[in-house]
Amino acid sequence: MELLTFFAFKAFYLDSNYAQKDYNETAVRGCLKSKLPVGGSCESLMMKGRMVGSVPGLLDAISCGSTADIPGSAMEEESAVPNILSECFRHLEQHGLHTLGIFRVSTSKKRIRQLREDFDCGKETTLEDDQCPHDVATLLKEYLRDLPDPLLCRDLYHAFVQTQRIRNRRLQFEALQHLIQLLPSANRDTLYALLSFLAIVARYSNDSKDESGAPITGNKMDSNNLATVFAPNILHCIKPGSKDTADRPEDRIDIINVVRTLIDHFKEIFNVSAELLDEVYLHMMDSHPEALDQLLSKRDAVAGADDLIRN
Repeated sequence: MELLTFFAFKAFYLDSNYAQKDYNETAVRGCLKSKLPVGGSCESLMMKGRMVGSVPGLLDAISCGSTADIPGSAMEEESAVPNILSECFRHLEQHGLHTLGIFRVSTSKKRIRQLREDFDCGKETTLEDDQCPHDVATLLKEYLRDLPDPLLCRDLYHAFVQTQRIRNRRLQFEALQHLIQLLPSANRDTLYALLSFLAIVARYSNDSKDESGAPITGNKMDSNNLATVFAPNILHCIKPGSKDTADRPEDRIDIINVVRTLIDHFKEIFNVSAELLDEVYLHMMDSHPEALDQLLSKRDAVAGADDLIRN
């Protein structure tokens, strides 16, 4: 339990968002110039619809003596989601949500190769409105499939699979939460963006009607179908250069269930419990008060900027 709690600290270090609840922590506030939030909250690993930027190197600051030893990049607020994925999400949300069988229909290899070359040139590339949604969907799948290390990390593959052996649903859910917190910050940012997008796709899976009553065909891609398509691309243990091209057959159902759960409950899974946050605040107050003070100041600045935008 200690190991999981220690790694869970990482989830808090990457967060600036905060939701207040009642909690008496006058002593803690006094130690940090009243900058500590009113604890007993549920912190999220995302902020108002976007992932909070990564804070690379901040976990290493546990061994630092002061905030002066923390790398400057550790306090930057910058998304780690690759441009190619952001473009795919944007294009498909605008043009592919009502496309029947999106992510399942085969497409032109030549067009996909050209799209890959456009993005591989290193320049900011934008997908045109007339681009075929099936091409963009295939590009998205291939990008995730060809990552040197899968999005959910090869080293964590067996741990994710083993969560499906836990019969107690609450404990199974908590295990998935801890595993998500163990992901590298770039993976976690990208995973949140992917799951958020897939949840939107799933909402358009069923047939519906427009305002005039005309029928609208659903894309037929609910969370189970999406998990069936994406699980082999983001959760596998295949090593680069290996002759194996498929997951272990005995794990197939488990990895689909893992990814389906992530799609259906991504918002809850990216939350950090109030109890864990209280532990983190107290731990950092004792060991790294300056780092905690700096993080809370950053959080307040971001929250203030968001308030100005809303007003």
